Amino acid sequence: MSQLDSLNDQLNTQFTVFEQHIQQAISLISGQTPVAIGPQGSTGSTGQAGPQGPTGFTGPIGPSGGPIGPTGFTGPTGSIGLQGATGFTGNGITGFTGPTGTKGEPGTTGFTGGGYTGSTGPTGTKGETGFSGTTGFTGSTGPTGTPGIIGTTGFTGATGDTGATGPTGTQGTAGTTGFTGQQGISFNWKGIYNPLLTYNANDVVLINGSSYIIAQGVPAPYSITTLAGRVGQAGQINEASGLLSTFSTPVGSVVDTSGNIYIADSLNNVIRRVSTSTGATVTIAGGGSISGGIPAGLDASGNPRYLNGTDLRATFNVPYGLALDTSGNLFVADRGNHSIRKIVLLTGEVTTLAGSGFSGSNDGLGVAASFNKPSGLLMTTGGILFVCDTDNNKIRQIDALGNVTTVAGKQTSGYVDVSAGTTLLNAQFNNPIGITMDLNGNIYVADTKNNVIRQITPGFSSINTFVGNKSIINGNVVGVSGHNDGVGFQASFNLPYFLVCDRYNNIFVTDLGNNCIRQITQSKLVVTIAGSIANAPDPYNRGYIDATGLDASVFAKFFKPIGLTINENGILYITDSGNQLIR
Repeated sequence: MSQLDSLNDQLNTQFTVFEQHIQQAISLISGQTPVAIGPQGSTGSTGQAGPQGPTGFTGPIGPSGGPIGPTGFTGPTGSIGLQGATGFTGNGITGFTGPTGTKGEPGTTGFTGGGYTGSTGPTGTKGETGFSGTTGFTGSTGPTGTPGIIGTTGFTGATGDTGATGPTGTQGTAGTTGFTGQQGISFNWKGIYNPLLTYNANDVVLINGSSYIIAQGVPAPYSITTLAGRVGQAGQINEASGLLSTFSTPVGSVVDTSGNIYIADSLNNVIRRVSTSTGATVTIAGGGSISGGIPAGLDASGNPRYLNGTDLRATFNVPYGLALDTSGNLFVADRGNHSIRKIVLLTGEVTTLAGSGFSGSNDGLGVAASFNKPSGLLMTTGGILFVCDTDNNKIRQIDALGNVTTVAGKQTSGYVDVSAGTTLLNAQFNNPIGITMDLNGNIYVADTKNNVIRQITPGFSSINTFVGNKSIINGNVVGVSGHNDGVGFQASFNLPYFLVCDRYNNIFVTDLGNNCIRQITQSKLVVTIAGSIANAPDPYNRGYIDATGLDASVFAKFFKPIGLTINENGILYITDSGNQLIR
């Protein structure tokens, strides 16, 4: 039986009951009997919602290169299911009020009729509205019809082809202007080099296929020879003949006025002395090979990190830069112990001038101060010792009493020059290693990982870039590595390490990554005086060859030159660390 047939049966039944109640009401009215109000019939149930129609198909793909295809038509909404007929209201009729008795008591209220609650019909066509019966009790709400089935979603139309490209955006703002290069100088081409001719400054000559700029009127006849060490052999052998001695990565060096060179033999952790005339070698301090050293620094467990003491009783941990004062004291940057040590050459006594033995960056007196891998040292005639505190990216100062103060740089590595009137503590370096001073009081720093040479003007008034290539990337100044000779910013370096200045204010630099020795004049002219710059950088030009004459810069070869020092006669001494030699 369908839902509609069932509904019709229910309606017929209710009409029959309703007619019976009408007859009873008429009988009661004719007898003048009070009639109670019957209860209200219950509301019929809501019919079920019809199923939703399917969503229409999406429109077809637009042609290639054309506009985006139209969106597919949405399918029609499914018809709403037929609403079930409203159930008949209960058929209790309102009873008539009894007549008022003559001056008698009011008539009693009629009984409430017992109308039935109509049941909710199923969803279908709307039934006819039943006759309103007398107000009776409210019928209970019929159950809610079941929702119709939702129609299936139509297929999505295929995506149309990409539309035409939009117009080009407006041009962005111009970037900041780069540094203005220094004004170039004029050069004079003189052809193939002839040692019998006299040349003028800035003459250009050809030597073995490479062009070279004459830095002085008569080029110096450079000669590169080996003073001590065995090529490529690491060791710690002292011999009267320098060529029989051995070293293990010699680093810092400094020469005195008596013909002695002091060498920081870094991986042997000792200080050596080499005669400039014979190459004879002797160990003067370090190694701890003799007992009796005095603990100068303790580790977390209270064990000695290193020892003070006389000569071989003392210990070092990767000694690096060296400096001499006028009183016969040798100062050592004890890199691995983060300290500055002092050796009295007359007695061999080794003490700690400054540094706690632990890495840090505190200023203070003596061992209350701290360093982080100090490297290069510079002793002034006034007794002030300057330190390249490499991993702290700072330049530190130690006075005669051992007070340590920071004079330039900050903890964070970077590349920032500062002008006069600005604190030098705002300057930034990137692993400064070498340091020297000219006769005018200018300090020069090998800013190693920035690949430039920085200048600190007298009185610590400013810091600027003296020579070396730099650029601006993303708004930040960065050094640019290379192997070019030239003037000022035209020249380039590849990990400049140690520096030394002669009595003519020429600065000499060990260019580690290029395996070369470079010279810088006060006019900022950079030339290569030893090592094959044309084949740089390392490893392409590393090697070991001594050479003589102007063409030493073509034929001579080094392997990781690090330290250098110069005597009063202008002779350079170089620690050729990769070759384990003193040149």
